Amino acid sequence: MQIITLLFLSFLQSVTFTMSSRARNRSNYKYNLFCTVVSNSVWFLTLREVVLDPSLTLLVPYIVGAGFGTLLGTKVSILIEHKIGAKADENMRHTRYTG
Repeated sequence: MQIITLLFLSFLQSVTFTMSSRARNRSNYKYNLFCTVVSNSVWFLTLREVVLDPSLTLLVPYIVGAGFGTLLGTKVSILIEHKIGAKADENMRHTRYTG
């Protein structure tokens, strides 16, 4: 059961971390704040799970979950950014931040 739990948490951690990383470079503070809070919360839960049992048998499920989570996190981020109109900072030199 712990392997499945860590696989899920690792997946979710990577989804939320990817979203948070992308949100830092977007023009919407609320989106950035939301992604950061969720990402750090999931990171804490994942760290707690690993600390409870730091066995190397958990390495593979952690890596697999993280890999797939990163891929999904990118797709989800792009969809949300289009929906809320968040633009990359590079293109926002003369635009006020929203959110």
